[in-house]
Amino acid sequence: MFPFELKVVSIPVKNNFRAIKNREIALFQGPEGWSEFSPFLEYSSNESAIWLKAAIEAATKPAPKPIRDRVEVNATLPNVKAEEVASILKGFPRLYNRQNKNK
Repeated sequence: MFPFELKVVSIPVKNNFRAIKNREIALFQGPEGWSEFSPFLEYSSNESAIWLKAAIEAATKPAPKPIRDRVEVNATLPNVKAEEVASILKGFPRLYNRQNKNK
């Protein structure tokens, strides 16, 4: 049996991605804090198990000592025409503004 109480939420995605309109996410709190498990529905049990193992580790093991003071971010984009990318990235303001500073 899973040793933690799960809270499952469904969050609408901002952009059409793989024809997915909502992401289902299992949230749980372990001794080291909150974690989430949200593989895509089409993933196999073996593939999903990797995600679950990582989520359990994050909730139950102390986080490693940081080796940097910041982490790069990314955005998963749908398959769109190149001229549509900038408008989609505006939905991720911290990423979009940083990219425009580098131009």
